[in-house]
Amino acid sequence: IHNSFTPHTEPILELLSCVISHVPNRLYSDLGVVLSIGASHAEQAGKGHLDQDASISGGDDAKVGRLIEDELRVFNACIIGLCQCQPQSTLLRKITEGALKNAIQCSEQPEINNCLKLSQPFNENEISGKYSNGVFENGKIAIYVKVALMVLEAIRTGGPSLNNLKVSVFPWLCKLTNVENDKLRRKAGAVLGCINLAEVIAQGVQRAEAAEKRVTAAEQRRKELEKEVEDLNEEMDMLQKQMTNLAVNTEFLG
Repeated sequence: IHNSFTPHTEPILELLSCVISHVPNRLYSDLGVVLSIGASHAEQAGKGHLDQDASISGGDDAKVGRLIEDELRVFNACIIGLCQCQPQSTLLRKITEGALKNAIQCSEQPEINNCLKLSQPFNENEISGKYSNGVFENGKIAIYVKVALMVLEAIRTGGPSLNNLKVSVFPWLCKLTNVENDKLRRKAGAVLGCINLAEVIAQGVQRAEAAEKRVTAAEQRRKELEKEVEDLNEEMDMLQKQMTNLAVNTEFLG
């Protein structure tokens, strides 16, 4: 099977941990781009293996499971790192929204390929079991759901810096609390539970008040400038009259 992180998963995870822990703040933006690319690649590689027939791996169903598990471990590490170094980034928001939307689509179409039947239980912490027709028979674990669970856990534990992200995906979190799968419901509920709505509302009020003050100040400045222009026009008119009178007097005396 191609495009797999195995057998390099452990070194990759160690490297990610080291880089995320020690990279200087000035490189966070560049690191965020790298981590988002890594997360997307890992997720797509896992889905690619899920789509492949198990015969590609020589009929070794467990090998397919290990490959996908390794890829999702790398995905998880990238998402956690992205939450740490770029919590406000559009890249993280895009990945988060995509993961939650895919999980919701699974709940709306539980029979589609690559998605689990959400009414059935599964082990959140393990990806294993017999591979068959795009899903794992043992627990019906699907990659879309596993990815969503990883993203939800990352943003739940990521601290206050992720509050804006949580608010931005609020509608998707609410939808996930109504899906059949208990794990998804509880994870989404846990994320919703750690959103400090009072703080969010207070910040919104502060931003609105600050914006209103800026508008008021701008309006006041506009009026002041209009008055200055009016005064200058009157002064110019007065000077023009004085010059005209001076010219007349000069001509008369000459």
